[in-house]
Amino acid sequence: MTSTSFHGSDRRHRLLRIVASIYSMIGGILLGLGTSLMAFALYTALATTISVPPSEVGFGRPQTSFSPLSAGLGATLSLLWSVGILLGALQFLATGALIRLMIQLEANTRATAQLLDRVQVRLEPAQEGTGSMFVA
Repeated sequence: MTSTSFHGSDRRHRLLRIVASIYSMIGGILLGLGTSLMAFALYTALATTISVPPSEVGFGRPQTSFSPLSAGLGATLSLLWSVGILLGALQFLATGALIRLMIQLEANTRATAQLLDRVQVRLEPAQEGTGSMFVA
């Protein structure tokens, strides 16, 4: 036995579906922006490392490298911002998915109630004045 909803092909909660799509789109944009910023921060941190030439380092001492304070600070701030943007992107994506989940949960609850109403009508004898318990 299959159960179809009373609303047929008409989709309910149109505005919520639009809001969920907008949240997912913003999350996708932020995810791309955060990933790009993190790649830039890592590139900046790795590209601005300065090596001390071996002639200035004594015999037997390892070659040292350091990065300028301004480059390190910029890379660190970019990395922090990218992590924040990525976390915000995950929140937007999760909110869009949660809204879609709630819409599907409502549709499944509605279908279950309709199915139970049909089963009840088949099992109980028809009485005068009794109708469907489910109100759509």
